[in-house]
Amino acid sequence: MKQSCVSAFARAARFFALAAVVLGFGAGSLLAQGSTGKIEGRVRDQAGAPIANAQVFIVGSAFNALTNPQGYYFINNVPAGTYNVRAAFIGYKSTQVDGVKVLAGQTITVDIQLEQTAVQIQEITVVQQTQPLVPRDEVTSKQRIDGEFTNNLPVDRLNGVLQLQPGVVQHISNFRRDRAGDWLFTFTQEWPAATQRDQLSYTLPLQSGVGGRALGDIVLNYRRQTVGRGEQPVWFSPRFSVVIPTGSTRKGTGLGGPGVQFNLPLSTKLDRAIVTHWNLGATMTGANSNGTRTTLRSLTAAASAIWLLAPNFNLMLESAWDRTEALDDANLRAAENHFVLLPGMRAAINLKSGMQIVPGFGIPIGVGPSRGQRDLFFYLSVEHPFRRVPNP
Repeated sequence: MKQSCVSAFARAARFFALAAVVLGFGAGSLLAQGSTGKIEGRVRDQAGAPIANAQVFIVGSAFNALTNPQGYYFINNVPAGTYNVRAAFIGYKSTQVDGVKVLAGQTITVDIQLEQTAVQIQEITVVQQTQPLVPRDEVTSKQRIDGEFTNNLPVDRLNGVLQLQPGVVQHISNFRRDRAGDWLFTFTQEWPAATQRDQLSYTLPLQSGVGGRALGDIVLNYRRQTVGRGEQPVWFSPRFSVVIPTGSTRKGTGLGGPGVQFNLPLSTKLDRAIVTHWNLGATMTGANSNGTRTTLRSLTAAASAIWLLAPNFNLMLESAWDRTEALDDANLRAAENHFVLLPGMRAAINLKSGMQIVPGFGIPIGVGPSRGQRDLFFYLSVEHPFRRVPNP
């Protein structure tokens, strides 16, 4: 009895030690955020109704954002200083708020009201006299939600480097919703190809957009199990993906061009109770904005520690960082950093037919440049046999 207690304590200690490593993952990128702040707020009309797709930008800079259907916007990584913030939308007078003070590590709320007009008239200027600060732990920030980010979440890679069993097909569903009400649902189906080491899959994204839900960019994936068989402790499965431009640039669910993606996922089994997952990835996607064509790039890195608390129940602590480019109003590339911690859990339900159902739940928590973010994330994996596939 004493030996089993000591063994359980040792496993727990090792898990929390690994969790500390996961928490520290990407710390270097967070230190660079110490001299920047964030501007957020809502754009409404005179009746208080939200104005969707309004442009909000910092005068004299490339910092800008579009409001979502709830009129909410945010601008991250703004250097500390005093700025003028302007909002504009067709059919309304553009309104400028002067003297907005951005403090390092703080979030500033700038709500803007636009006045409807039938003719173009001079803009309205508001002098910012008292600017309320929002505590960082109470910020209702909106994390970028797109197909690429969810496709690279560690929770979607928990079994990502482990080969499917011969003759087994896997269906993976993800759903993520942020505080502003934006959501993304993805469905991935993965099949073994010539052998169980080769796997083909596709991902179909459906997400909220301007004017309602819309299909995002479809992703086709090929993965090759190059390292790891049987009970070996290290598994490595490089993945190559092609992005099909099926999303809508008008609704904000696509960039308007094809893309390619590379991922290098690695899993290590430290003992019977602790598993770690690591991933490095890069994406290049063609973008088409107002007739301007360019290529946008993003880098991703992620790590997770999995505690196999019981044969059919796991606790998880995961982290994901990405640096993603987007086009500003001048059609120039601008990069943003995002960093998320995701504590969660999952359980397995095994049926006599050979089907396995794995539901999971997590809470993505923004850290550093994404601080203040609180999302909900649901995961469902279903595996079942369909036929035998020859071993390599």
